[in-house]
Amino acid sequence: MEYEIRIGDSQPMRGHAVFDVPLAAMDDTPLSTTIRIPALTAVSVVQELGAGNASYRISGTMTLVYRGRREVAFEREGQLSDLLNGQH
Repeated sequence: MEYEIRIGDSQPMRGHAVFDVPLAAMDDTPLSTTIRIPALTAVSVVQELGAGNASYRISGTMTLVYRGRREVAFEREGQLSDLLNGQH
């Protein structure tokens, strides 16, 4: 998975994750990863949060390997408080 995350108007944080998990068709399996925030970007994120701008946007592409390779794009946006409270 390749992704980009923005919090408020902060600089984008980019990364990737590898999941070696079998998924069934139409499955609803939660996947999680650790996101590392560079120090300079962390300062920007803290400033955004301090200004009350707690929105987020994550987008990217997940590559599924099954009878070849398939790329699936994803995008989600909302409020950080929803993520922290377990609401997706």
